[in-house]
Amino acid sequence: MSLRLASSAQCIKDCISFGSAVRIYRINYFSTSLKLPQSDTSGESTTPWYLRKDNTSKLEPLTHEKFPELPNDAPESVGNLVELLVKKYGLTNLKIYDLASLPLDHPKHVDEHSSERFTILASGKSEKHIYKASYELKQHIKHEFGYLPRLEGMTSNSISSRTRRRLAKRARQGPPATHNDFGIGANSWVRCELGVGGAVVHILSDDRRLELNLESLYEEDAPEQNFVPEPPRRSYEDTESVFYGLRKHLHTSSMLHNVAALRSIAKDCTGERSERSLAQYKNSFDSKFAGFTIDEWSEKFAFYKTLHLENPHLVTFTDVEQCLLSKHSCLKLLGEAADWNQEIVHDVIKYMELLLDTRESITGTEKFERLSIFISNITAFSRDEIHFFAVDKFQALLWSLTSDEYLPIDAARLHSILRTGEGLLPETHPIAQDPKAAQNVRELIRSINFSKRGAVPLWLREQMLYTYASTRNWSYFWKEWDMIQQSLNTASQLLHMQTKVIILLAVINDKIALRDFFCKFWDKGSSFSFMDQWEKVGASLDTKQEKIALKKALNMIQSNHGSSSWFENARIFATTL
Repeated sequence: MSLRLASSAQCIKDCISFGSAVRIYRINYFSTSLKLPQSDTSGESTTPWYLRKDNTSKLEPLTHEKFPELPNDAPESVGNLVELLVKKYGLTNLKIYDLASLPLDHPKHVDEHSSERFTILASGKSEKHIYKASYELKQHIKHEFGYLPRLEGMTSNSISSRTRRRLAKRARQGPPATHNDFGIGANSWVRCELGVGGAVVHILSDDRRLELNLESLYEEDAPEQNFVPEPPRRSYEDTESVFYGLRKHLHTSSMLHNVAALRSIAKDCTGERSERSLAQYKNSFDSKFAGFTIDEWSEKFAFYKTLHLENPHLVTFTDVEQCLLSKHSCLKLLGEAADWNQEIVHDVIKYMELLLDTRESITGTEKFERLSIFISNITAFSRDEIHFFAVDKFQALLWSLTSDEYLPIDAARLHSILRTGEGLLPETHPIAQDPKAAQNVRELIRSINFSKRGAVPLWLREQMLYTYASTRNWSYFWKEWDMIQQSLNTASQLLHMQTKVIILLAVINDKIALRDFFCKFWDKGSSFSFMDQWEKVGASLDTKQEKIALKKALNMIQSNHGSSSWFENARIFATTL
């Protein structure tokens, strides 16, 4: 082949002269090159293409918020103010109320010459927008009228984020059910008392305006939710925007589908016992798990906990614990809009329940050591101070950790017996309690509750009482019982509590404890006696089922200790129920 190409090239060289070859090359070169247009002497060619009028896109007309209807007697200054709020400051959804036109018996009715005659409600696009509009409005009144208006609710930007966190931390000292951050949050509601034409302007965010529903104060027969905020238009919703499609939660549906798939695997695993089947379900779950949402991590913890309780060798305690720790160190959750302080509290409670539910043999001291290490790890990067003792369930679980297992009879079971009159069965299996851990937790709970609430709540005292009864720690039982009796104010409350104790002692069936109760707290010799409270409330209990439960408890005691002299009066009383 190389020989043939060489001979062909030699033949062409012999046939074509050098000058002819040059002419052929020039013809081929210019015939394949780009043909440039001829120069145009017009001025349009000298203008760059991006400055030519033909290539500029048409400008869309600038639209403002529609002006609301002004009241008939509104002065010109109010109209100018509304125009300023709409055109210059960009406020939306304006509503104007003439309080002088309200009925005379209306609580918001004012005189025609009042300095707060006209109320204007407006919405801002964001907290920063509300702050900016309020500040500019204040400066406008200052320069145009020569005085500063009165503004309420406008949080200055000069307050540092550290100061805001400190204020929020103080607000969390109280019960967590309130979640009241008014005054320490962003500028969500600013009231401007301008003194111009008797106008008072309220600038609110959409959420705060929907929550407060101020329209109902000025309108007769107004619906509960008069204001419906318009959803803001974002740049990624514009198909012509370069950010179209770059939505933050573009795959929300797939995430929800993934959570549903994980939940389905966990549901199918219910009832399985063989280690091989459980391992297959675990592998299937792990292959589906992505960890992009908090719900996925919650499903993983619940699934791993179920596997651990069923087969501790397949999923160890450490594996379940790592689910909670990995959730708080996962980079995929950085953009998740969640209250991480609340997530920490919830996960600590889940961990405490895991310590109580696990089948591994863990002593009381070791439980508290593990809990301490877990809380230290999970709160290592938290900037805020988290108040676990403000959550009632945390205190209840903390006290439960002093025992080696759950109480066989607790407040829930006693409540069920009193409500239905059924389930009154003896419990002969005592549980063990770490005395040192119980003492430390008891003093800690009392110290914190007395400093924050003034007293230990009754439900927590009851749990301690039931724990002492289940552990047969009667010395602490009677001490706690005396304090509970002194904290009750009415005869009906004391009678209800004594009925609970009778049922509790009947289920525990300790002869010494039963004798002490019926000798000290049954007859009229004591001011806290059962019969004394029985007569004060009119010889009746709250419900019929409660009376049935009491009679069954007394009959159970009679069947076990009916020949004892200390029970004779109670036996006679049971026949009258």
